[in-house]
Amino acid sequence: MADAGSMRPSLTHCWLGDAFLRDTVAAYFSRVPGTEKAALRGFRELEDWGWRCATEVHELGREAGLPDSEPKLVPSAARDERESAWRKVNPVDDGGARMELRTSDAWKALHRIAAEEGLVASAFERDRHAGGLSRAFQFAKLFMFNASSGLYSCPLAMTDGAARLCEVMGAGDPVLASAHGHLLSRNPDEFWSSGQWMTEINGGSDVGAGTETFSEPASGLCAADGWADSLLFGYKWFSSATDARMAFTLARERNEGGELIQGTRGLSLFYVEVRDAAGRVRDTIRLMRLKGKLGTRQLPTAELELVGVPAKRVGERGRGIAHIAEMMNITRLHNSITACSYMRRVAVLTLDYALRRSVFGRRLVDQPLARSNLAHFECHARASLALTMEAAFLLGRKEAHSASAEELGLLRVLTPLCKLYTAKQVVWCAS
Repeated sequence: MADAGSMRPSLTHCWLGDAFLRDTVAAYFSRVPGTEKAALRGFRELEDWGWRCATEVHELGREAGLPDSEPKLVPSAARDERESAWRKVNPVDDGGARMELRTSDAWKALHRIAAEEGLVASAFERDRHAGGLSRAFQFAKLFMFNASSGLYSCPLAMTDGAARLCEVMGAGDPVLASAHGHLLSRNPDEFWSSGQWMTEINGGSDVGAGTETFSEPASGLCAADGWADSLLFGYKWFSSATDARMAFTLARERNEGGELIQGTRGLSLFYVEVRDAAGRVRDTIRLMRLKGKLGTRQLPTAELELVGVPAKRVGERGRGIAHIAEMMNITRLHNSITACSYMRRVAVLTLDYALRRSVFGRRLVDQPLARSNLAHFECHARASLALTMEAAFLLGRKEAHSASAEELGLLRVLTPLCKLYTAKQVVWCAS
């Protein structure tokens, strides 16, 4: 009888061990003339990255998912700690205890790797990746990374969407230009992640009716933050990536009579920096509690009270939902490629196990029912990746201003369809 260690499935090289991924990426490069050199350079980078994902990233992701690695709030006693810590408020404390949000060393290491490998930046390095192919290249890297990432894929999705918002909305705006530079930095010490503060207590998809956070004009320019033109007041019930340096959020504005404008036409988009220039968490952002979740526990998610947070309105007043849709469409495709990544992981590990395990005198892989299930895993993984990569390719062409009207229309249809289809398929595969 084989020992348990020999039966444990192992992970293959995420690039060299996946012929379908290699063929898919090569097919996109072949669709754009004159990209031979970019393809060779890109394939070398993807090969190196595939090995790193199967080894270093995989181990860090496993470590980040351990119970001892979950984010924690601990009292900050030292003065330098208190200056960089959160103001925590709940019914049983003194109304303002300083708490330090601690994430694991593995989580911090994944942040550094994401910066070094340009998991966000590569999408915007269009000169390096033959224009519209930058998204296809980026999504190939994310496909190999996400299933091993210990869920660091989640803040990367919001960071990518925030970077696109800064690019689209920040022309001539030095504040958004500076944020854009941080979001795309390959220097881990300068790389920022971003949050997306949308969900409030009322919850649900009807953001227009459920958003109670409101803005007030800052008196002139906020003294501590010369870039801020507004102050935000409200309660964000589910704020993922609480350790992010910035966030985009929606808030309600007032009409000329001083009344809050109801519905979607009352919502504007605002840019917030969680920490000030000295790195201190703002006193006006109060961390009420970390969320206790059934899953995704390694990701710090909190309830935040906003009590006069300096913010900057981005884009047209009352067009908040239309503006933030640019960010949400990016996160939808990140959701899709993450689902594809997990489907590939299921297919790889189950096949490897089936090749090792013997039952009733034959290897499991040679049993008809097992072969049928393995084939289903493989087919769904390939179909989902093909669909998502097509959407990513079209997104890249749109961002490079080379997409036709037909391609833009197809992208608009594929984006929500990808998220729906791949989400349903990965639940089936994992079940």
